[in-house]
Amino acid sequence: MCERRDPTELTLTPKEPVSVHKDNTGVIALSKRDVISKRTKHMEIRHCFLNDCVKRGIINITCMSTDENTADLFTKPLPKSKFEYHANRAVKERKERQTK
Repeated sequence: MCERRDPTELTLTPKEPVSVHKDNTGVIALSKRDVISKRTKHMEIRHCFLNDCVKRGIINITCMSTDENTADLFTKPLPKSKFEYHANRAVKERKERQTK
């Protein structure tokens, strides 16, 4: 059995905000405001967690071009050229992290 905990209860706190790169400007806008409108009132409280983390400085959401979003490699089918570009980029970034 798995115990569910509120992630804000964790004792580990980053020294600086964790960067989250998104290619969806709507998500970025929603994460930075408290206003509830007709279009957002259906969202449950648990979805407001992201907004709270942004306000508290735990995460920082920045806009990233869809063409530069390496996560697409894992989330959608890509043409061969884009697949190779993102795969090479992911390998390069991993090697850079290992040498630090």
